[in-house]
Amino acid sequence: MSDLELVSYITEENKRRKKRRIVLTKLYFESVVLGYAYLSSQRAPRNLGCFSSDEQQHNNRKYLLKEMYDGSEVTCYDKLRLTKRNFHDLCAILRERCGLRDRVYISVDEKVAMFLLVVGHGIKLRMLRGTYKRSLETISRHFSDVLTAILSLSVEFIKLPDPSTQPPDDYKWKWFGNALGALDGCHVDVCVPPADQGRYRNRKQQITTNMLGVVDWKMKFLYVLPGWEGSASDSRVLRDAMSHNNGDHAQNGWKPHVYNAAIRNVREKCGVEITKDNIAARCKTFDKHYEIISKILAQSGFGWDWDNDRLLIDSDDVWNRYVEANKIAACYKTKVVKNWDAISTIYSKDHANGEGAQTGAESAQVPPEQGDHASPDLPQKRQRTGEAILSLLGDMKTSFNDSLKSNEPLPVPSVTPPAEIFATLQTIPDLARCDMLKSYGKLILNERLFQALMELPMDMRKEWLLMLNEKNGN
Repeated sequence: MSDLELVSYITEENKRRKKRRIVLTKLYFESVVLGYAYLSSQRAPRNLGCFSSDEQQHNNRKYLLKEMYDGSEVTCYDKLRLTKRNFHDLCAILRERCGLRDRVYISVDEKVAMFLLVVGHGIKLRMLRGTYKRSLETISRHFSDVLTAILSLSVEFIKLPDPSTQPPDDYKWKWFGNALGALDGCHVDVCVPPADQGRYRNRKQQITTNMLGVVDWKMKFLYVLPGWEGSASDSRVLRDAMSHNNGDHAQNGWKPHVYNAAIRNVREKCGVEITKDNIAARCKTFDKHYEIISKILAQSGFGWDWDNDRLLIDSDDVWNRYVEANKIAACYKTKVVKNWDAISTIYSKDHANGEGAQTGAESAQVPPEQGDHASPDLPQKRQRTGEAILSLLGDMKTSFNDSLKSNEPLPVPSVTPPAEIFATLQTIPDLARCDMLKSYGKLILNERLFQALMELPMDMRKEWLLMLNEKNGN
């Protein structure tokens, strides 16, 4: 190869290498740009669509609450005053024993977390509304649900102190040898509607409720009676505490654990979910039935049809006269009321029967009863003092539980069979067929009329039946 050809070859080789370097450099920069674009797209937030304001609030609320009870141990204890394990154990107990359930937009954990924020730090419900974007009604309802569930567990986790008859070994108590404790009243400020403020205004012109408390030697509470108006005197509250033992009765119905037991039994036996409001409404309906029907049955000319669960009426005239004086009973002429025997058993103890009824002024003037063997010369026995304190503690057994556990049916009133009534009418001489049928239709509805017929001599029965038919016919 000549020198000229060698120079030409080297020149062409240099051009090819230069083009190759340009192409490789271009490919390198393109790959770097593509890699950077790929990494940038992976780090960028994904487009999940546009959230509405409600969805955004719901997600923020779940994040804030979940951060408390599923975050660090220190954060959970500082905000909820419980460790993470204790918090989740409490939620599990409320689900299993108290019937709390998760809802569409809120879980049991979130309900309990908001409840603990209020009771642990005294946070106002309005502060929770601003933080968690819920209405006051919703927060208050969930707070009441958790509070009711926790109160129902008081029987299992709270042990009441036993009243001790032995005073502590302290010289200050030697002057109270026969005492079991101390009691006093306390006025607590309350907020009531303007229409009720007059009853709750005490002698210092403050709106309060008068609460009675009893403590033992160690200053532990044995009994508390809240609910009385501030205008009530201490002696009136004490007299009410010593004369009444409501057991599971509360001021406005039943205590929380009674409602929870009823809800649990209905769910297990009938497979139906009910609430406290359903039970309260049904109790009011049964109470109304008992009040009206018991007054009707106390009148002459009425009875109860145990087969059809409705009233037996002697005649339309009797019913019309009763309805004129009692307009509210007009709808009970053909109304079917099932389980009347159970209703009368439960609610008969909650209504006054007229025996020993007194007004407030009369009851205030009645002196306290003294025992037949009481003597002013003898010191007061320790046994009777103990009974007075024990009567304040309550019996914890109520007519509600007893009526649910009782399986003994009520005795059905004796009714004369229609065949016997018809046979008796056939023995009356010279009684026409139409008169016999009219009398038969009346006697099978009223047992007292048949008893009155049987008390008459045979020669007077026909005339009495004809007079009865003419009276009702007119």
